[in-house]
Amino acid sequence: MNEQNIKNLVLQHFDLVGITSVIKPPSIDIYENWLKNSEHGSMQYLHRHFDKKKNPELLLKGASSWVVAALYYDNPEPLSIDIMEELKANGLGWISRYARLNDYHKVIEEKLNKIISELSKIFPDEKFLGCVDIKAVLERDTAERAGIGWIGKNTCVINQNLGSFIFLAEILTTMKLAQDKPALDHCGTCSRCIDVCPTGAIVEPKHVDARLCISYWTIENDKLPPEELSWNFKQNLFGCDLCQDVCPWNKKARRVRFGFGQAAEAFEKSGLVGREDVAVFNVSLKGGSGEILYKHDSNKIQGDNLKKSFSYFDLRELIDIPVEVLKEKIAGTAMERAGAEHLKQTAKVLLERV
Repeated sequence: MNEQNIKNLVLQHFDLVGITSVIKPPSIDIYENWLKNSEHGSMQYLHRHFDKKKNPELLLKGASSWVVAALYYDNPEPLSIDIMEELKANGLGWISRYARLNDYHKVIEEKLNKIISELSKIFPDEKFLGCVDIKAVLERDTAERAGIGWIGKNTCVINQNLGSFIFLAEILTTMKLAQDKPALDHCGTCSRCIDVCPTGAIVEPKHVDARLCISYWTIENDKLPPEELSWNFKQNLFGCDLCQDVCPWNKKARRVRFGFGQAAEAFEKSGLVGREDVAVFNVSLKGGSGEILYKHDSNKIQGDNLKKSFSYFDLRELIDIPVEVLKEKIAGTAMERAGAEHLKQTAKVLLERV
């Protein structure tokens, strides 16, 4: 089995694949300075992971190659930037696109395990380690070198065909594999992501100060955000998609991906949907023109008073729902990262700032 055969196997489960070598990550010094400047905020686990990110052989002895994959997770629902005022008028909190689905960590781990199981049968003398973003991997650096996409000015990996709404995954292996060409930067002079950030978290191209980032405060830090910062949170309850919403590469990807009625089928195959209490989008096309009509399923979930759609939570109902009930409703999604108490706290902050 050669590199192309391995890629074909990976592409049975993912949308993109590339290969690069195991080396000291080129951006590791920049990353170290970012940590030294405390721009990671309270995320102390990033300090603990540093040595392994610098030297992947600490993850897998004898590691030689990275097989990097990406899974597209966008859907035809509206972009947050297009309905933010509507959300505000209706007292609704935005849930970042990636978090409305089955927890991607579990979905990706299952896919990686299947691939590694096959590879281990074919190459019994080689070692393989599957990695999702909870592993100590400088994965955006690795993805760029593997040709998956370039690191954009908002620090997201951007692919020319799929944009940046992608999950990354890696297989670290002792196999010596031919490398792909690194991705070239195609951001050009565009600064839309920098300009749209309401808190100024993108302090310069490819440089995000987490302490100013809405996603950091609504997901990673369980403390109350500084008042002057939270006034600019808009309706972002869990995460923030604004810097990706305005990216021309995402708009291009959405036109291609969703303009021909293929969205629902492709999304079902991703394995990211399947929870009965998560409303899946409905798509219809106007007279073949490619214009997408959006519908939000806002039915009450049986057994409590929480309105949950594919895109948002009702902030007032979220505050009133018992913590234990909310824990049950977000179980199995990435929203568990923040936790029920923190979601309720953020909902209060958003309502107070209206």
